[in-house]
Amino acid sequence: YAPLRAAREAVHRIEEATGFMTLLTVWSNGAPTAIEVRPGRERLNVNVQPGSVFPLTGSSVGFVFAAFMPKQMIAARKEAELAGTQARGGQWHVQPRDFAKRVSDAKACGFASLAGQPIFGINSLSAPVFGPDGEFVAAIMMLGHEDSMDLTCEGDLVKLIKAHATHG
Repeated sequence: YAPLRAAREAVHRIEEATGFMTLLTVWSNGAPTAIEVRPGRERLNVNVQPGSVFPLTGSSVGFVFAAFMPKQMIAARKEAELAGTQARGGQWHVQPRDFAKRVSDAKACGFASLAGQPIFGINSLSAPVFGPDGEFVAAIMMLGHEDSMDLTCEGDLVKLIKAHATHG
């Protein structure tokens, strides 16, 4: 599938250009799931590999999937995670009102980010990948230390990931 091949190449280019861990994720097993993982040059205390599953309601890549996937495809996962969040006091996932804002921001801005959570000291930045007909097919995510990863809208990293992800 050409958009995923192009996105895999983009993941490699982003990792080479930035040195950050870079992943390609698709919707599989009912959640955002990594299919390509480039380790980057930074040493991160995370265990991410192909097959790793990310929360819909507690990760930047989850916010991107929630923003761009058809709502009926994510509804069951969203409800289960948000219900579990309330039962656990919000650990690992954002509260429902914060989730709605994060998803709205991701849709409006074309990317999502999280600073220092859910893993303390680790930032993440994610953007959607679209196919030739404009359909959402995947998301690219970068992970890095919070002191070395700029998440500002005007920053070079946001521009880079959006350019690569949007065009596959």
